[in-house]
Amino acid sequence: AGYLVRDWEETGPCKVASDDSGLFPPVFDAFLLFGVVLFSWMCNPITYFVVYIIPLTECVNFFMGMSMRAAYCAPTNEDAWVIFEWWGPLRSWFAKIFWLLVFTFGAWLLGHTPCCGPPKPGSRTAKTKNPTNPRWHCRFLFLYLQS
Repeated sequence: AGYLVRDWEETGPCKVASDDSGLFPPVFDAFLLFGVVLFSWMCNPITYFVVYIIPLTECVNFFMGMSMRAAYCAPTNEDAWVIFEWWGPLRSWFAKIFWLLVFTFGAWLLGHTPCCGPPKPGSRTAKTKNPTNPRWHCRFLFLYLQS
């Protein structure tokens, strides 16, 4: 913020500097500083909104929009849940999420076995980069499973 801080001692806070350090008196630097800080604070929420919230809303509308609209028109809450369950992808999503969790847990277990785990820091396997070594291939598998 060095360009926002000028020496007030030389010219005073309300006089334009003669050395072309700015078009306005130094007292107006506070407004510029406030604008930069406000812009910095607003960039993060706007980026979060544009990058995450809008695409998530569009995906929910694309995959569940028809079932949500049909469930909204149901006469009772029980009918709405039945319509939402049968017309939407929720049932298949739960099954896929279950199997993804099982696969992730299995990959985590495999990554922590002695065969595919990370080599010890002082071991010969950690120092060698021989692609014919089966432990070397396991290191790539470990890196893949950990990513």
